[in-house]
Amino acid sequence: MFQKRLSSMALSHGHLHEEGDFFLVPHPELTVDLRRSFLEKPASADLVNICLHWYRKPPKPILPALHMQNDLGEVTKIKLSSVGVSGAW
Repeated sequence: MFQKRLSSMALSHGHLHEEGDFFLVPHPELTVDLRRSFLEKPASADLVNICLHWYRKPPKPILPALHMQNDLGEVTKIKLSSVGVSGAW
């Protein structure tokens, strides 16, 4: 997730002088192609489903663990690490 206000975006790629400067050029066709190729892979679809089941709308806490079953019926417990994020990127 990119957390910067568009109003703070550099005027062009030539104005990227300091750490944290950014410039965005939307490319809808590339976005559609990347999304399509991502979702064609079964592991990617699994990742999306894990995120959908794990996510909790704030202020609800995120579950500390989740069980996932493979196509053979084997269940794996996935634990959320205690790594935190601060700041913006």
